[in-house]
Amino acid sequence: MRIRDFQYINPGEQGISFIYNTTGSVDVIKQVNISVSDCDNRDLFDILQNVDTIGLKIDGTSYTTDIISRIQRPNYFHYEVTDFSVPKGAIGTVSYGSCKDTTLSPGPDVIGFQNSDYEILISNATDIRKSEHIFEVDRKSDAVIPGNYINIISSSAVHADIADSNYSSQGILNSRYDGAETTVSDFGVEPLISGKVFEGAEYLVTSSNNFICSQSLADRNIEEYFFSIPTGSVEDSDTPIENSKIFEFDKNRILPIKNRKVWVKDNRVIVETNENGIVQSTITQCTVD
Repeated sequence: MRIRDFQYINPGEQGISFIYNTTGSVDVIKQVNISVSDCDNRDLFDILQNVDTIGLKIDGTSYTTDIISRIQRPNYFHYEVTDFSVPKGAIGTVSYGSCKDTTLSPGPDVIGFQNSDYEILISNATDIRKSEHIFEVDRKSDAVIPGNYINIISSSAVHADIADSNYSSQGILNSRYDGAETTVSDFGVEPLISGKVFEGAEYLVTSSNNFICSQSLADRNIEEYFFSIPTGSVEDSDTPIENSKIFEFDKNRILPIKNRKVWVKDNRVIVETNENGIVQSTITQCTVD
C-alpha cells in the first residue's frame, strides 16, 4: 500500500489502524487512523478534531506521539504523527475485537469537551473583558457633546466593555480595516500553461535520502506529476528546479505536493517541497537508480 492511500482506509467502528515501515528490528509507525467512537460507544468527534498527542499501549508498553496533521474522514480521523518505533512484530500482538488502552490529549473529562479549557470555539469564559484606554460615551442627552465629556478628557470615565485586541490583533485589523494581500509564494499558483509533466515517486519528507536512492525502479510507485517554473525565471528545464512548484493529478483537479520528497525518474534527483509545494534548495543527486 502507498502511504498516501492509507488515509482512505477506514479502521472500522471503535477501531484504530497503523501504517509503518520495518527497519531492522523495529517497526516505525508513520500514520494512524482512529474511529470516532470508542469501546464505550462515546462520540469522540470533538476530541479527535482537537487532539494534540496520542498515547498507545502496545504489547504492554506505553508510547506517546505528537500529531503533525489531521484529515477528517467519514466516521474516522486520519493523522500523520511524529515517527515512533516499536519492536518488530509488536503491532501484530494487538488482537482484533478487543479494546486496548489509548490516551488522547486533550481528552474526555467529567464535564465533557464543550465548555472546557480546550474548546476554543465556545470556551468557558464568563467575564466581559474591558478596554484599558477606550471609554464608554454617554450620548443620551446630546448626540454631539457626550454627557460624560469631562470624565472622558480627565480619563476618569468608565472603560468600555470591549477587548483592546479588536484594534491591535493583526488578524482582526486585516479583516476589518487594513485588508491583506496574498502572493504566489504564499497561496498562488504559477501559470500552468508553461508547466511540464514528469515521472517520479513520492515519499514522506522524513524519509532518508539513502533509503530513497537505494530503492530499485520496480519498488518505486512511479506516477506522473506536473511542475511549473516561476514567472521570470531565466532557467528552463524538463525536470523540477529550485523554486518551481510540483503538482499531482487528482481526476479533474491539480493539487500541490506539500511537504514531501519526490524522486525524479529522468535525472534521478530528490527534490523537497515546502508547505506550499515549492521546491527548496535541497536537491540531492542519487548515484544509483
